[in-house]
This record gives sequence, structure tokens and C-alpha cells, in this order.
Amino acid sequence: MFESLNVNADDITDDCNDMSGTESNDSATVINSEDPEKSIQATIIFDSDSQRSYVTRHIKESLNLPTIKKETLMIKTFGSSVGQLQMHNLVQLTVKGEDSNHIVQLNAFAISTICSPLI
Repeated sequence: MFESLNVNADDITDDCNDMSGTESNDSATVINSEDPEKSIQATIIFDSDSQRSYVTRHIKESLNLPTIKKETLMIKTFGSSVGQLQMHNLVQLTVKGEDSNHIVQLNAFAISTICSPLI
């Protein structure tokens, strides 16, 4: 299964800017901030055009990420032509880059799909 996390470039601190680009894909470890023993490998999409950061519900459930709050959002995923207004959970997580020197803690909304099939 394709695990992914879409990160708004504004959510990355200055000392971790080399982890992000205008739009790039990188592999990283996503970690439960409250229980670091729980982690999963994921593809990270750094997207400076995204208004928020998102994580798949599968990652939220696999890592048992706690909900910080719930918010109603209009979500239009990559490759989708129609947005959907739905309630989504905001979760806190930690992302560790492949080189293990870059660790970022951020909040992301859990959604079912990050990217619709493009073909």
C-alpha cells in the first residue's frame, strides 16, 4: 500500500528547509510523537502550493496518532476535479528524514486519499 504525507512547505522550520522544495517526493519515517516506538515508512510530498499538511488515515490508524482537534475542510486531492466538504482529524506526528539528521514535528489532517490516480 502506498503511504504518503503531503507537507505544506510553511510547516517546515528554517533549519529543515533542505528537506523541502517547491514540489518534491522524499521517503521518510513517520513517527507517533507521543510513542516513538510506533513508526512507518512513507513517501512525503513537499508542496509549497498546499494550504495545509495531510497524512493518510491509514498512517493515523497504523501509528495510533491522537486527534488534537476536528475541523470541517473542503478537500480537493491531486488528480481530482471535485472537492468534498468533510470533517477531518488534526493529528501531531514526527517526520525523520532518511539521513536521520532532520527531524520535524508537525500537525497534519488525516484524509483518506492524498493523490487520486492520475491515469
